[in-house]
Amino acid sequence: MKVKTILVVEPDAKARQHLESLLTNAQFKVVLATDEIIGQKIFETDVVDAVIAEINASGIKGVEFTRILKKIRQVPVIMMTQISDLNETLQAYEAGVDGFVAKPVHKEELIEVISACLGLANVTEGSFKDQDFCRINVHDFVVGTQIKYDVYIKLTGQKYVKIAHRGEDLSTERVDTYKARDVQYLYMLKSDFKKYVGHVMERHAARFAALDSAARTSLVKHTGEVIMQQLFVDDLSEETYAGAKAFVENMVASVTEDMDAFKLIAVLNNHADFIYAHSVAVSFYGTLLAKQVKWTSSPNLFKVAMGGLLHDIGKKEIDRAILLKPRVELTAEEARQLDSHPLRGRDILCQLPGIPTDIIQIVLQHHEDCAGQGRPFGLKKERIHPLARLLSVADTFCHLALKSPDSAGMSPKEAIERMLVLHRGSLDPVFLTALAEVFHLEAPDSRTQWRGLFIKKAS
Repeated sequence: MKVKTILVVEPDAKARQHLESLLTNAQFKVVLATDEIIGQKIFETDVVDAVIAEINASGIKGVEFTRILKKIRQVPVIMMTQISDLNETLQAYEAGVDGFVAKPVHKEELIEVISACLGLANVTEGSFKDQDFCRINVHDFVVGTQIKYDVYIKLTGQKYVKIAHRGEDLSTERVDTYKARDVQYLYMLKSDFKKYVGHVMERHAARFAALDSAARTSLVKHTGEVIMQQLFVDDLSEETYAGAKAFVENMVASVTEDMDAFKLIAVLNNHADFIYAHSVAVSFYGTLLAKQVKWTSSPNLFKVAMGGLLHDIGKKEIDRAILLKPRVELTAEEARQLDSHPLRGRDILCQLPGIPTDIIQIVLQHHEDCAGQGRPFGLKKERIHPLARLLSVADTFCHLALKSPDSAGMSPKEAIERMLVLHRGSLDPVFLTALAEVFHLEAPDSRTQWRGLFIKKAS
């Protein structure tokens, strides 16, 4: 096979020499240029197979340099980027750049990007798809020294660019730069996401009790998000369950410090993924309900919180396109698949040793109702596990209060009023009344009209 020629445009002598060494050792022929003007002249006269240049060069900027080269000849252009170049990276991609390499340049990544651009064998870089990644809101991202994972940003379509290597220090100041440049999410491969979850749990484990209410709310939201992502993208292994268990234990401890029940609704309603937000919310508000009815033993609170977190775990086996549809738009077959998630959830949990039977019952029965019209078995009230009846109230409340394909989101008062009007025969009245009390509302008794009769309870 003919040796490929790479034109390297790099003004710094040490960096130029480093790139030459990496490429030569990888069996490429290398042509060097000290700036973009010289690089352009070489490009016009010599036959090269690819070009590597600085995206934010001191001469002709990478975006403009790419446009010039592409007008002359369609040859792959690869740009070397760093954190300060985020805006330029997007512009360069739109201008036709074929690949990106994060600085400092690592040999393996450089060779993979070149191989992808040149269509050589054993290509991995550039072949990533959305389903290969987990995303983390940049405002919640947990920084650290010598990170154990690569970090990416997403450009357009399914194009991802690495902006931090494993082993680097990822400081608060560096992440603040992402925020200042309007980056919403950072991404990492699913294979690395476990390491991030472990880092989050390690950093947060000792912090819950020391934080104020607003900070605890934010921490519950973020930690719950990363745990739910792992639950939905990974097999439910003992390691995954252990991470969820640690989160639940911390959350229960936080709830006992009287976290503001209103705040978490507002926080979760700004969440980009309603499935994760809903599961965290059901866990949280289920725990508040358990406290309200004096089920305050540690085993009970743990089972409620963990059952709430896992209650929809069966949905991980259902096509996401179905989950994103309003129920009224589902076909009969799609509705059947969606309604199978309690059974799927039971089967998933039964494969994992050590899951309490009560939690499995919660997952299986959270869509049963007290009128015997629920799913999947149409059980009467006395045959439904009490913890499942409690979580059913929390689940219904969160469906109404949080934004989703089936709900525009309601205030807690509106959601509870709707439940009293439409669901008072199917939901356990003890837990329904407790829910109103959590939000300092007094539910009228069954002899009066339900709608509009809430009164604010005296504090």
